[in-house]
Formats: sequence, C-alpha cells, structure tokens
Amino acid sequence: MGLTLYLLGPIRLVCPARGDATPSGQKARAVLALLGTAHGLRMARSQLQDKLWSDSPPDRGSASLRQALREIRQALGDSRAALIAGVGWVGLDAAQIAVDLDHPYQNGLAKAEFAADLDIRDPEFDDWLRDMRMQFENRPGPSARPEATQPAAVAEPPPAPPLATAPTQLLKLLVGPPAALDMRARLGATVLLQEACWRAAELLPAEMIQDDGGTARAEDNPGPALEVSAVASQQGQHIVVLVSIRQAGTRRAATVRRFAWPADQELDHMPQAIRQLTVELLASAKPLAMRENAITLWDVFEFDQARLADTDMQLQRLQEEHVLRAGTFMALRAYIRSTLVIERLVPDPAATLEEAEEIATLARIAAPGNATVLGISSILMTLAGKSDIAREFALLAEQADPQESFGRLAKSQALLDGGMGEAAYSNIESMRASLLASVAPATWLMRRAMTEVRLGLFEKAELSTATAHAFAPTNHAALRFLGALRSARGDDEGAANSFAKLRLLEPGFEPAFLANPNYPAGTLRAAGLIKG
Repeated sequence: MGLTLYLLGPIRLVCPARGDATPSGQKARAVLALLGTAHGLRMARSQLQDKLWSDSPPDRGSASLRQALREIRQALGDSRAALIAGVGWVGLDAAQIAVDLDHPYQNGLAKAEFAADLDIRDPEFDDWLRDMRMQFENRPGPSARPEATQPAAVAEPPPAPPLATAPTQLLKLLVGPPAALDMRARLGATVLLQEACWRAAELLPAEMIQDDGGTARAEDNPGPALEVSAVASQQGQHIVVLVSIRQAGTRRAATVRRFAWPADQELDHMPQAIRQLTVELLASAKPLAMRENAITLWDVFEFDQARLADTDMQLQRLQEEHVLRAGTFMALRAYIRSTLVIERLVPDPAATLEEAEEIATLARIAAPGNATVLGISSILMTLAGKSDIAREFALLAEQADPQESFGRLAKSQALLDGGMGEAAYSNIESMRASLLASVAPATWLMRRAMTEVRLGLFEKAELSTATAHAFAPTNHAALRFLGALRSARGDDEGAANSFAKLRLLEPGFEPAFLANPNYPAGTLRAAGLIKG
C-alpha cells in the first residue's frame, strides 16, 4: 500500500521510501483530513470549498483549492497518483493510501487529539473539526475494541520536521511619535518616519505598529522588533531630524541618523531622505532577523534551492497567519518560483511557472491594488511570454506606487519588450540608488545586463554580469551571460571557466543548451550571441 495518512495527533503523511511527505500548508493538511474521513475517501470539490473557504467568493475558493491540491501533489512527489480526481470531485486512492485513525495512543490508553496541528479560521471547518474531535474523544481506546477492528501494525512515523510546527517570526517596527516643539519640524519628521517605515515593512516583510496611546511599546509587542523614534527641530532655515533605531528589549546602543533639508525645499529633499532611512531600517533589521530566525526580503532574493524552499514555507505560514498581508506574501512566493524557473532549480519549469501564475492570481484577488503584487505579476507574465499582459501590469504597478522595486523592474522589462531600449536603460540606471539595488544588487545588475545586451552594449553587459556574479556566485543566469559574452569576444578560456562553474550548479549542463528555445537564455539568443 505504501503511504499512510495519520490523523490522530499532528497530521502526517508518511511514505516508507521517502519518509515524511506531509504538505506544509494548513489548508492542504486540512484537505487531507477531510478526504481521509470522507465516505469512500472522496468529496465534491464544492464541499471542500464550503468547508475551507466558506467566506470567499466561489472563484477565489476554487483557485485556493487548486493551489492546496497542487501542494499535496508536490509533497507526494513520485506518489502523486495517490491523489485522484474526476469531474467535480477529488479523493485519495485507497489502494495506495492507508488512513490510520488509531495512532498514536500513549501506553495503549491515552488518546491524541484528532488533527491536533490544525487551527483554521473558517466557521464551517471549525464546526466540522470540533465535531470530529468530540467523536474521537468519546471513542473507546484500542484495548476495548474488538480484535477484528484492530489495524495492521505500522511502523512508528519519523518525527515531524521542525518547520511544520515551529512558528514563523514576523518582525515588528514600533514607531513612536516624533518629539518636536516646532509644528513644521514635527510634520516633516512624521512624514519621514511613516513613509520610510511603511516601505521597510512592505519590503522586509514586517508589521508596522504606530504609537496610539502606548500601543507601540516593546512590552506590549513580544517578538523581534525595532523601536523607531525621532527628535525634530527647526534650526535657522533648516529642518533637522534625528532618527533613532534600537532593537527592542535590549541595551544595545541605538543607531542614530541625522537628516536635514532647507525648510522651504522639503518636497525636493524628502524622497531621498525616505530612501536613506528605509535602507537604514533594512540594514538594522537584517542581523535581528538572522538571530531570531525571522524571514526577510534577502531570503526571497536567494539563489539556493533549499533556502528558497525554506523561505517559501515560511511565507506560506505568514500568509495563513496574517490575512491582511496575504497578498504580499503570496506574491513573494510566486516570485520565488520565477527564480526557480530561471535558475533551473526544478525538474519541471513549465509546471512551476504555471503554479507561480496561480499563486499570483490569488495574490491579485487578495490585494488588487498592491504595487508589489502587480509588479511581480508583470515579471511572471514576461517569463510566460505574455508581454502585452506584462505591460499592463507594469503600468498598473507604476500607478499604484512609482517607487516600488518590483514594479520598477517590471517597467524596465515592459519598455524593453516594447522596443524602447533606451528608455528601458534609463529606467534601470535610475534604480542605481534604489532600495532594490541596495538589498539585491545581483538582481538589479542582471536586469541592467539584459538591457545592455539588447542594446548591443556587450562590453558593459559583461562588466554588469561579472559584478552580479561577484555578489551572487550561485546565480545561474550570470554565469550563462558571462560564458556567452566571453565566447563572443573570443575569450574561449574565460567562457569555458564560466560554463564549468555553471556545470557545478546545473549537473550535465552543456553550452549547446543555450540554443534550446526552452532553455532560459532568450536574451542571449535574440542578440545573436548563441550559435545554433
């Protein structure tokens, strides 16, 4: 039979050959619990939607169910055929999955709670789960049950991986009101703090908590946090703001940044001050996040498969726990999949890209006007070859927030695809001092290199790519570009060295792959750098 689904205690799906095959998302595990207790191990799709997404519109519930089923199939791996489906229904193949409703019992008597790890905020599912737990609470233990009903002996399942149960930390930015005697100085400091902290919270990601009668105090907000405060004054013809950033709950010295601008030129100087403070907040948050195992934007811009998978799992938990930010978290998960496709870190890039598009669709439903969501949607559409749709999403992202990093990346690509190479290059160059260039320099440099290749600026493109490789040695795209560009200018030794490094990351890689239309090197092929 092979697979065993344990429903008492934490939900576990175990494969003897591979060990734990439990999906990480709560909704996916809930689907397993519903199917595992359904008559014939089958349920109508509409019933599953009603149980788990009763508060959502039908189209969103349907898309969410498809995503949960996809997650189950991914967790099953080679055994994905055990999840079966037909017109209007989905189920488990009883020939491949055994449902265990007796394990675990402590000393043969004490009973574990049914689906102990599920806590889903849906009234329909909550009622069903409560009824099921009551049924199993009142059920006699195995020693009191007839011999014929005893299940076959099963091996003790391996311990659950830590990420399945460990809470995911979300950083907090505790923002106090600026102290100032001068009204104009107080107003300028307030704008600076709120705008920079909001942008940092979107990027990190983090929860921004503004002072409202003491609500931003560290003692009232447990967990990793930064306390942000300011003192402002007008000194002669200038507004001066001193911003303090301190790790909450520690005695560490605060980081203090000084900002000043002419009182009558505030609008001209404020954007730069906001960018500088946002970068400072990101820099202060990074060591705190690493120490507290909290997720940050740096994790999203990784190029290592295991780290990206870990980040995706944490984002999924945040998506379930912080409903108001779910759109952003889903969009970042979609972006991770675009990296997996470009870097050739998945066995089926087409399926992964399709999954990314589905997640992005859910993100747009959850946050239709969010610039990050729209920017990432544009990037995905470009990757899927849907340039017209990508251009529309890029325009919408720019309208929502002209300074948002993913939107600006998307705009550059949309301009490039529209034949406006010089405008695309100007746009990407204007991002040199952007937040993205500070947080993920390799990503920005590779976008610039792509634009330079399209414009025939091969020498500049090689410099951009070499710099990107220095920032991110495991970036596959950088090595592809370096190899092709060096080969084109006759540096065969340099090209061979780049391709040898790429082969370590992509076992079996050969330069001939670059000519394959299905291999992610379209920019190089279009520029005539690849000899078919």
